[in-house]
Amino acid sequence: MISKTEDVLEKTDLKTLWSDTLFEMLFDAIENQWSNNALREILKHLKIKGLKPNKILQAIESRYGKESAHKLYERLNRHL
Repeated sequence: MISKTEDVLEKTDLKTLWSDTLFEMLFDAIENQWSNNALREILKHLKIKGLKPNKILQAIESRYGKESAHKLYERLNRHL
C-alpha cells in the first residue's frame, strides 16, 4: 500500500497542487480581509512557484471581478 501512495506522489505535479492550495488561501484572505502582510506572503509564494502576476490577477478577476482585483492591488501598493 505504501508503494502505491509513493507512486502517486511521484506522478503528481506538486507545483500545481501547492499553487491551487495557495490560491485557495489567497481567496480566503481576500474574503476574510486578512492583513496585508498575509496577502503579500501568499502572493510571494505564488510568484516563487513560477506564476506571473498577470495570471494571479486574472484568477482574482475571474472570481471576484475586475473592480475587486483593482482594489486589492491598490490596497497592497499603499502599504509597500
